[in-house]
Amino acid sequence: MEQAVRAARESLQRVAPSAQQIAATVRPDKIQCLEDGTWHVMLRRYVRRRFNMTPQQYKAKWGLPDDYPFVAPNYSARRSKIAKKSGLGKK
Repeated sequence: MEQAVRAARESLQRVAPSAQQIAATVRPDKIQCLEDGTWHVMLRRYVRRRFNMTPQQYKAKWGLPDDYPFVAPNYSARRSKIAKKSGLGKK
């Protein structure tokens, strides 16, 4: 019971990060996990395995916008370029 009260109190005290703080978590080659501060290229799998949270739950918990990325921008661009070069997405 005491743990539940403590968890509820902590969640009420947590303030959603500002737009500037959110922007600071996304770098060209990595994204910072707001749960523990570690840096990752692909955040989705890490958040699921480590904290058992979906991207929607993670965004809701931290007050993140719907377009918040879970993959580092440079990695996403590199994978997109490879896919286009190999002909994926063409009919």
